[in-house]
Amino acid sequence: MTAKKFIHVLNNKNIDLFEIIDKQRYMDNHLTTDELHILRKNYSFITLFESLFSEPNIQLYKIKPGDNFDADYVHFTFINKGGGYIGIIGSDKNNYHYFNSVILENDNPKKYRGYPIIVKSIEKIKKEDFRFRDYKFVHSKRFITMQKEKKKTVKKMNLKLKKKEINTLLNNDVKIEIGQYGKNTIQIYFNSQLIEKNLKLDFTYDTPQKVADYINLHYSHLK
Repeated sequence: MTAKKFIHVLNNKNIDLFEIIDKQRYMDNHLTTDELHILRKNYSFITLFESLFSEPNIQLYKIKPGDNFDADYVHFTFINKGGGYIGIIGSDKNNYHYFNSVILENDNPKKYRGYPIIVKSIEKIKKEDFRFRDYKFVHSKRFITMQKEKKKTVKKMNLKLKKKEINTLLNNDVKIEIGQYGKNTIQIYFNSQLIEKNLKLDFTYDTPQKVADYINLHYSHLK
C-alpha cells in the first residue's frame, strides 16, 4: 500500500505484520516481491534509525533514471551485506526536512550513495520542547523552487497596513511592530520584551492569519 494509506491505517488501529503480508506464504517462504520489500523494511527499520543517531552517515541523493524513489538526502548504513537507507526530503511549504522512506538494497548496496555531508551533531527533541529560533535551517530545495513559481503571481502583503489585524490574531503576551530595524522587518515582543529584532517572512506569508500563525507557532512559548 502507499505510504499515505499505510499511515491512515496506523492512525486508526494497531496493525500486525501479517495484516500486510500473507502469513501462509511467509511460513512457506514464498512471499511475493512486494511482501519481501515490506518484510525487510520492517526488520531493518529500528536498526536504521539507531544507526542514524549513533553513527550518522548522511549523503546527497540524486535521483537516477528509472528510479521511483525520491529524496534530497539519504542516511546510509550496512545491514548484514545489504545497504540500508533512510530517505530525507525537503518540504515545499517550509524549510523543514522529513523522513520519507526506508529502503533495504541487497543487489547493489551502495546504489543510492552520493556526496557525503559532515554531520557535527544530532539531537532528539520532543516536539513540545522544540524552539525554532534556536536553530539555523538548511533551505529546502523544493521550497525554494515553489517560492520561485509563486513569486510570479503573488504580491507581497504590506505589513504596516496589516499590523493591527495581525496583533489581534496573536496569542496573549505577544505583539509585533514593523520596520523598527529595517524595511519590512518584524519585531516581536513577548511580555513587552523584545525577543526578535529582524524577522523577515517571504511572500508566501500573504495574509495576516498566516503571519500570526507563524509567530504563534515559533515565538509564543518562550518563558
